[in-house]
Amino acid sequence: MIRLALLMIGLPAVAWTTYLVGDEITFAVQTEVHYRAAEELITELEEYKRKNKTYPLSTGSVPATFASLERCRNSNIGYSSQGKVFRVYFGLSSHLLMGHNYTYCSDWSKAPQESIVGQPTERANWRLISRAD
Repeated sequence: MIRLALLMIGLPAVAWTTYLVGDEITFAVQTEVHYRAAEELITELEEYKRKNKTYPLSTGSVPATFASLERCRNSNIGYSSQGKVFRVYFGLSSHLLMGHNYTYCSDWSKAPQESIVGQPTERANWRLISRAD
């Protein structure tokens, strides 16, 4: 009887622990995949600026001529620019009903003050907003 009671208590505890730890690992892998795709785009944008003296204008989509276009589409990575600075952004959600929005800006000092939101991350020029879904 005691063994059955321990089994009934222990299995859900193990299941929830596995679920939560698995979610954290999955989320970390997804974040790294998105960061890598975004960094490919950022490299292309910097190269474009070196050649053309400005960033390509955009209000949400990656320029069609960029090699990183397909990878950015697959990772739902957005891009916006008015020429002098640009932003690259993506969002992720976890099983814990949390949404995470990541934004990269080429130069936060040139961005409008009201648009600077979120906390800086360990990566240069990236900011993060986390919220409950």
